[in-house]
Amino acid sequence: MIPPQEASARRREIEDKLKQEEETLSFIRDSLEKSDQLTKNMVSILSSFESRLMKLENSIIPVHKQTENLQRLQENVEKTLSCLDHVISYYHVASDTEKIIREGPAGRLEEYLGSMAKIQKAVEYFQDNSPDSPELNKVKLLFERGKESLESEFRSLMTRHSKVVSPVLILDLISGEDELEAQEEVPLEHLPEGVLQDVTRISRWLVEYGRNQDFMNVYYQIRSSQLDRSIKGLKEHFRKSSSSSGVPYSPAIPNKRKDTPTKKPIKRPGRDDTLDVETDAYIHCVSAFVKLAQSEYQLLMDVIPEHHQKKTFDSLIQDALDGLMLEGENIVSAARKAIIRHDFSAVLTVFPILRHLKQTKPEFDQVLQGTAASTKNKLPGLITSMETVGAKALEDFADNIKVLSLSPGPPAALGAVGRTARDLSQELLQRAGHQEGLLVSCQYPLASLSFPGAAEPPGGDAPAPFSCSVSLACVPEGPDPRLPGGGTKSRFWKRGCSFHRMIRTRNTTCPRMALCMSSQATPSSSYSSSWTSRRRQGPCWPPKFLGTHTIFL
Repeated sequence: MIPPQEASARRREIEDKLKQEEETLSFIRDSLEKSDQLTKNMVSILSSFESRLMKLENSIIPVHKQTENLQRLQENVEKTLSCLDHVISYYHVASDTEKIIREGPAGRLEEYLGSMAKIQKAVEYFQDNSPDSPELNKVKLLFERGKESLESEFRSLMTRHSKVVSPVLILDLISGEDELEAQEEVPLEHLPEGVLQDVTRISRWLVEYGRNQDFMNVYYQIRSSQLDRSIKGLKEHFRKSSSSSGVPYSPAIPNKRKDTPTKKPIKRPGRDDTLDVETDAYIHCVSAFVKLAQSEYQLLMDVIPEHHQKKTFDSLIQDALDGLMLEGENIVSAARKAIIRHDFSAVLTVFPILRHLKQTKPEFDQVLQGTAASTKNKLPGLITSMETVGAKALEDFADNIKVLSLSPGPPAALGAVGRTARDLSQELLQRAGHQEGLLVSCQYPLASLSFPGAAEPPGGDAPAPFSCSVSLACVPEGPDPRLPGGGTKSRFWKRGCSFHRMIRTRNTTCPRMALCMSSQATPSSSYSSSWTSRRRQGPCWPPKFLGTHTIFL
């Protein structure tokens, strides 16, 4: 049993704890009441805020939308103003650019082309938006004036800066093919670099924007004139130099140039010298045409659009090419007339020219690649004409010898016919220089011939008929093993009733040629005439006869 004192103490302790718990509960209750009050106040404030925000939103949203509309309107206004400024600028183009167009593009091509671009845009605008406006006519007129000024500037630049190529420079250019040692190619500057750039820009603008091809005609006319004048200047250079003792070549190459095909070791005064100069000049003009035409095509590629280059080049070279072909035809015509008169000296200019034309034909074909068929066929036609007249000349040459031998009257010793044949043959030998060589043989009977050193024919006092043969042959290098001393010089060779004379001429630009004249006793007086020709097959003796009535040129 618990003592009363302990029970009393225990009770007081429990009562104290209960009192404390009641106080704590009362504090919590008061705190909850305050918290509820604060919550209510906060909810009230938030509700008020929400209400105010809703009112504010309702007030701001219309303002925002209105502001967006205003901003859009502002942008539209700015764009409209910009478009108006742009359109208005088209109305001012004529007045702004008129001074520049009037003064022309000389010295300020960049600025001028910029003004032309503005005018072109104005024309396009008025054509699309206001085709009936007077401003369209104004800018169109200004554009045409500007285009004409560009064409005029193109013509002016080409005229002022296109110079005739000097004969010395042309000869230096041609000499590159004849030099044994490799030399640096001679440059040709037809137009200065700055001028070439301006001309190229103008041509491109005219093709792209001007839609005008008249400048191409201007280009080929000017360049064609310069090409023709350059070739004529070279020809005149040869004529002026013909009276001097020196060869009319460039001083830059005095000791290295080979002889031309027409340069001969024996010069005869008067008409022959003139023929040599004219032949030499024509040959060099042909080579000059090839080189200058190649250079012109390189220049044309920079100036003329690609799809117009071949046609323009064809027109450009026509005058110079026609001049060369006409001169060649004149040479052929003169040779034909000379053949009719039995004057064989004029025809001798044909052979070196023919040789050179054949050598140059591959380069000609390459230069004329892409041109019209009529242009390409001009050189082959001239070559054919020269081959024909050359063959005719050789035929009449031998016929002339035959006629002289059968002419009435007391014939002299071998001299009457022999000297004539010898002179004509020597002339042909000295002047022909043909690459492939020529061999013509004609035999005819001669009666009662006598000549010093010839053995008496068998059979008594009555002289036997003789046959005289004159041959023009291509003789290979080296001595003839059948002739005494090798036949390296002019010498007489006697063997029975035969008389041989070997005459050799040396030409550094053609095969070695020989004139063989022989008079031999024949058992009968029968007459025979044969024509033979051969191509040079190599250094072998004797020359081979390949057939009759044939001539190879």
